[in-house]
Amino acid sequence: MHAVWVKSSLSFSNGNCVEVTELPGGSVGVRNSRDPGGPVLRFTREEWDAFLGGVRLGEFDKFGSMASRPDADICIGHDGSVPWPGAWR
Repeated sequence: MHAVWVKSSLSFSNGNCVEVTELPGGSVGVRNSRDPGGPVLRFTREEWDAFLGGVRLGEFDKFGSMASRPDADICIGHDGSVPWPGAWR
């Protein structure tokens, strides 16, 4: 099966590009379109559906505002980026 990657319609020319695909077995892959040979995050269909549900319900609308919380203990990259949750301390 040849994966067909779909780029987010919100991707910008400045390189903020996310692509998704359906993988064998029904799981979902997510990757950076600037690095098509790079790592692919894999999610079960249930995980992906839960994520999309959270997006639709606005659960992530305040994402990025954690740095303003005094109790936030998160690593922020030198460029201001927030790493994936596995990199958080």
